Amino acid sequence: MSITPKKFIDIEKIKYFAKPDSDPKKRWNSFYDTQIIMACEYNNSNGIKTQLVTSEKKILIHFEKHNKRNWCISYEEFLEHI
Repeated sequence: MSITPKKFIDIEKIKYFAKPDSDPKKRWNSFYDTQIIMACEYNNSNGIKTQLVTSEKKILIHFEKHNKRNWCISYEEFLEHI
């Protein structure tokens, strides 16, 4: 029996590659959010001070939950600093 590895995201229709906004499940947005979170985590873990600016509440909650709130600020907080 052959086991096919599970893809991170299943794409049912090829058009979602060309027009990600057309995906009714909005999986691409989640995929991009995960990449941004991991890039911030990677940089900070390697001594490159990085702070993510976002309006996505789920991302802010992620950083707060893991005691890394100083690595991520809301867009509103960012506007107050500039």
